[in-house]
Amino acid sequence: LGASYYYKTNMNDDSDKILKIAENCGLYKKDEKMRLYRRNYNKAKKYTEYVFKIPLGLELQDFLDKYG
Repeated sequence: LGASYYYKTNMNDDSDKILKIAENCGLYKKDEKMRLYRRNYNKAKKYTEYVFKIPLGLELQDFLDKYG
């Protein structure tokens, strides 16, 4: 019971991590921030696909400048 409770309370969602990194890097415009649009989990191949909506005014070059 204790291990089950620990596992449930310490599960981290990758989308939260991605959003936090984007916010800390300054990838937002005024009050608009990235938001999770869709999350698909494929049990057969064991992966999760995340689709984010980026604020208007940001483009690929902004992301490449921050991460590249």
